[in-house]
Amino acid sequence: MEKGQLRLDPAPVEPYVKTYSPDAPADAECYVDFVEGKAAEELRSGPHWNGYLCVDDLVVSAAFCRKGVGELLVRHVIERARRLALAGVTLETQNTNWPARHLYERCGFQLDKQLYRALEPASTETARLWYWALR
Repeated sequence: MEKGQLRLDPAPVEPYVKTYSPDAPADAECYVDFVEGKAAEELRSGPHWNGYLCVDDLVVSAAFCRKGVGELLVRHVIERARRLALAGVTLETQNTNWPARHLYERCGFQLDKQLYRALEPASTETARLWYWALR
């Protein structure tokens, strides 16, 4: 700071280039199973930009919870990722959704550290999602 003025001195840095594969398959899947005219479960998934199969929605109705339906759906998307030759499966849940967290852990899912691995398996880069909110 000089005479009450903020001064920024730019410094050269080594460039970092990210590349994304344009060859990811574009097929999405929506799967709904009806029992007695009511939706028992829903699964929506499709290839994600990072080479993984992204689960956008996985819902099991209350009447079918704790009966293995969720695990069947998760196994389905894992097999689908294999058939599409993708790097794996990615999904989001909340820290308060304990049944889902236990299901994903039981099926071998791990938190974080995978976002860029399909693009560059040797990458040590991990994603950190940052937010700024006005309130």
